[in-house]
Amino acid sequence: MTSKDSVKRCFGDRASEWAASYSGREPRTLSAKTLRARQRFALQIVEAALPRGSKILDAGCGPGEMAAQLMQRGYEVWGLDIAEPMVRRARERCRANRFRVGDIERIPFPVNTFDGVVCLGVVEYLDTDAKALREIERVLKPGGKAVVSTPNAL
Repeated sequence: MTSKDSVKRCFGDRASEWAASYSGREPRTLSAKTLRARQRFALQIVEAALPRGSKILDAGCGPGEMAAQLMQRGYEVWGLDIAEPMVRRARERCRANRFRVGDIERIPFPVNTFDGVVCLGVVEYLDTDAKALREIERVLKPGGKAVVSTPNAL
């Protein structure tokens, strides 16, 4: 089993748990608190850098929480995740069919598709970040913005 297969299985098996972590008002665990803080910060960056109506890819969309927040703010959002159960939850959460199962190292969108890409908590699961970052750059329009976040190791 490759590391990518392990990630797919792990997040596929935990899709319900991830979705539930967003259902309460206050996150219960430190990791959930950290994730929400990273999402709030990413939303602030997107709002400062891209006008409403911009086309954004949520790469590693999970159950669709970030995509839903972006949509509520008026962005045109697509999502991509390696785990099919996460994509299914994102479609349900956002009531949209703009979510695909896919690999961030081979993003299934044409060159220059998006004004922005949000990628939170994904690259740390890859053997190397080079392919994923090249793919993010490839799907961004000229002058597009990317928000990429990884957790602090401390």
